[in-house]
Amino acid sequence: MTYMHANKQSTQQSVSLFILGVGISIFIYGPLSDKVGRKPVELFGLGLACLTSYTAVLTHHVIPFLIMRFLQGVGSGVCWGLGRIIAADIMQGERLAALGSYFTLFLSPSPLLAPALSGYMQHWFDWQANFILLGSIILIVLLIFFLWLEETNQHKRPEAFILNELIKNYASFFSHRVFISCGLLTGIDMAANFIYVMVSSFIFQQQ
Repeated sequence: MTYMHANKQSTQQSVSLFILGVGISIFIYGPLSDKVGRKPVELFGLGLACLTSYTAVLTHHVIPFLIMRFLQGVGSGVCWGLGRIIAADIMQGERLAALGSYFTLFLSPSPLLAPALSGYMQHWFDWQANFILLGSIILIVLLIFFLWLEETNQHKRPEAFILNELIKNYASFFSHRVFISCGLLTGIDMAANFIYVMVSSFIFQQQ
């Protein structure tokens, strides 16, 4: 990141801020989509991720770049937050379980492929190419969702995004032992993946 006169630590902070944005947004998108519907929330998140991916390329200082990375994470969180919810709206039982298996199958190679691909792209085309490619992919998905995704939430709940209701629901989740156990295992797995993604891209660049 000599382009911004930033050191490696600042660049690694951008990954941490992206993950922070994803983590915060997940708690918001679910209840918000219960209130206003899945499609508008999905389009908002994808639009924000697309816009900030392109805007990050135009930044010349590290602070605006870090802000864009955080907002990019907030937008990208809609994929984690609503992907499985939309699937659960339209599928049940074995079909939903099968879709989850396919989702895991295609997602599993990404921690291996993404750092290698981004490292090579940065070597041959500079770091901006990664954000342009990512923004373009998100833009294509956004257009597909805008044109063909139908609203899957047929039972909207206006009270779902009220603060007292949110606190009550999340308190019940975090007091449930099974939820805590499963969430802890999933969190450890995701933390390991994110740590690998944070470190491996820099290793690939140096080799």
